[in-house]
Amino acid sequence: MAETIYADFLQNFNHIQHERHEHHVCSFSWSPNNEELLTICGDGSIWVWTPSYAECFQFIAGSGLCRAQSSQTIAWSPNSRRFSCSDRESEMVRVYEKQKPSGFYLSSSTPIVQSHKITCVAWAGDSMHLATGSVDGTMQVWNLERVSAGPLLVLDHGAPVVGVSWGGSGGAERGEARRRLLASSSADGVVIVWDAYSGAVVDNLLGGAGAGGGRAEA
Repeated sequence: MAETIYADFLQNFNHIQHERHEHHVCSFSWSPNNEELLTICGDGSIWVWTPSYAECFQFIAGSGLCRAQSSQTIAWSPNSRRFSCSDRESEMVRVYEKQKPSGFYLSSSTPIVQSHKITCVAWAGDSMHLATGSVDGTMQVWNLERVSAGPLLVLDHGAPVVGVSWGGSGGAERGEARRRLLASSSADGVVIVWDAYSGAVVDNLLGGAGAGGGRAEA
């Protein structure tokens, strides 16, 4: 049954997006539970599609995030109840959360803003914390319940950050230890592994100079 639903959706999607999207699609991404598909268009609009009905469930106009010639990033939280949108030419990340009982997504009142362009984002396994990498060489860790208070950690990678990733899940004690880990990478081939709780450097992979360490924000 599931295969039939997705086959029907894929068969009709080209027709649907041609009919409804008025601008080019910058980016798209499936939710982790495969129940919804996000698309972001060149006018900054966000579309939430339900594959089981092959229709647009929600239209969010004017996010202001997608620009011509830009690289748009969508990242879902692991529990599929939040997603973040960012533009690599921007210093801001917007987070949207599913509301009950409507099921519609609303933008959080306080977006994540840094002083330099944000290049990448990654969700923690608890769907409550978000890591952002920036061209200024820092990675910041945010608690989405207290964004207005600023980042929990500011970690100094030492070069423009091009990728961030949280440790994966696992069984019992080893799984908990992995979830404490957070990695950042730069174009010079350096990958730094951090303790996401304390900001301490756990490992510096592939060599490279000057992992600066982290500082906890009050």
